[in-house]
Formats: sequence, C-alpha cells, structure tokens
Amino acid sequence: MEFCICPRCAAIYPGASSCPVCHAATVPFDRAHHEELLAAQTSRRMAAELIGWVRDGVIDPGTAEQIRQRLPSPHMRPAV
Repeated sequence: MEFCICPRCAAIYPGASSCPVCHAATVPFDRAHHEELLAAQTSRRMAAELIGWVRDGVIDPGTAEQIRQRLPSPHMRPAV
C-alpha cells in the first residue's frame, strides 16, 4: 500500500488523491515531502511547547517569540 501526505494537515494517510480529513490534494510520500512533513510537525509541536513554557513562567514572551520566529514553517507547501 502506498501512502500520501496531506500538506494542509501535515499528516500521513493511505494512498489517496485527496485528504480524508480536509480534502486538500495530497503529495507523494517521498524523501523531500517526508522531510518537509517532519519539519512542519516539529515546528507545530515546538510552538505549542513555547505557549506552555510562557504560561508556566519558564521563559518570557519575548524570548518565546524570538524562538518561534526561528522555527521552520509549520505549514507544508500545497500540492500542485
């Protein structure tokens, strides 16, 4: 079975031309798209962690914003 990646959801699904969740066009599960998927997922998770760190007083909002700006894009390029 082949797998595809939804660039909007940044998720992997069994082969289909559109995402079963958001209906965006999918891209093939190849090395380039997989690396982009991992970067998007990591960025989303890190951004969520930053919110918690600010809330818990671990870091100040300014530092969190500086870190967030250095993260890769939390979005993948749309399928063409």
